[in-house]
Amino acid sequence: MEKNWEVQADAEDNLAANISIAQEEYDTDSDSTENNSAEWNEYWNYSDSEEEDQDEEDFLYESQEELSNINQIRDGARNLHITIPEGHHACKNWIQQRTAEAINDQISKLQTEPKITCNFMHVEDKWDPIKEFPHLFPDKKPLSLSPLRYPLNHMQHHIKVMPGSTWQPKKTWELQKFKHYMTEKANQELKTGILLPSQSTNCVFLFTKPKANKVEPRFLIDCIPRNEVTISDPTPLPNIKEILNWTAARKFKSKLDLADGYHNIRIHPDSVKYSTIVTHMRLHDSQVMQQGDKNASATIIRVMNYLLRHQLDRICKIYIDDIIIATNTYAEHKKVV
Repeated sequence: MEKNWEVQADAEDNLAANISIAQEEYDTDSDSTENNSAEWNEYWNYSDSEEEDQDEEDFLYESQEELSNINQIRDGARNLHITIPEGHHACKNWIQQRTAEAINDQISKLQTEPKITCNFMHVEDKWDPIKEFPHLFPDKKPLSLSPLRYPLNHMQHHIKVMPGSTWQPKKTWELQKFKHYMTEKANQELKTGILLPSQSTNCVFLFTKPKANKVEPRFLIDCIPRNEVTISDPTPLPNIKEILNWTAARKFKSKLDLADGYHNIRIHPDSVKYSTIVTHMRLHDSQVMQQGDKNASATIIRVMNYLLRHQLDRICKIYIDDIIIATNTYAEHKKVV
C-alpha cells in the first residue's frame, strides 16, 4: 500500500511541476502576443472575422516544448482522474485559470475520499510438493521395468490381433547417424528387462528421427503394419469441453503430466509375443506399451480412471496421461496435491 502512495505522490509532483512550467510559458507568450499583435495584424492584413478561424490553427505554430508540457499535464491529470479539456486552446485556458494550489486542493479531496482497492491473496510459498515428495518427482526418468499391476486383465495393455494375421515392416530407415544411441538404448532395456530376446516371425521397425535441436534422437516405432490387424478397443476419449468447464468453475488448478506414461504400463503376458520390434541388434519383445500401439490411449485412460476412481470428478479429471486437479480453496488444493 505504501508503494501505491509513493507512485501517487510522484504523479502529483510531476503534474504540479508541468503546470507551473506551462503557466510561465503561457504568460510569456501572452505578453509577447500583446506587444506584437497590432504589427502582425497589419502585416498579414488580419480582420476581426478571420481571427476566430485563425485561433483554431494557432497550435500549428506553437513550440514543440510547449506542446510536450501540455500533453504531460493532460496525461498526469488523466492518471489522477482529474477532468481536463481536450482541445488545445481550451487546455491552455484551463492551465491559465487553474493554479497549482487549486490542483493540490482537488488532489487532497481525492485522497480523503473512499477508494476502491483490489483485494489480493497471499499464497504461502513455503510448501513445495516436489521437495516434499522427491520420489514422485525424480530429477531423472526411471529406467527400471514397471511391475505388473492387478487386476491383471484391467491394468495391462492387450494386443488383440485378428486370428491368423501376420505383419512385417513396410519400410526401413537409415540408422547410421544415431546408431550408437540405438545400441545404448537396446542394451539398457535388455539389462532392465524392458526388452527380451525374441524368435517371433512378426515384428515392427524401431527407428530414430532427430529432435528439434537436430542433435538428440527421437525413438519411434512404425506400428502401422501391426495396427492394421489389431482389433479396436471401444474405450472413448475424455470430453475436452467437459473438462474445461469443470476446471473453469474452480479457483485453484494444477496439472500433472506423467513422465513416459505409456512405458509405465506393462503389456499383458499373453500379448508380449505380439510386441516384437526389430533393430540392427535383431529381434526383441517389448514388455511395456509403446505410444504408437493401437489402443494405447484407451489402455492408459482405463488404467488412470481405475487408479483415481475414488477422486475422479470430485477433485480431478483425467485426459489420457494428464491429471488435472482443481479445487475451490488453497488449503484443499494443497492437501489434494
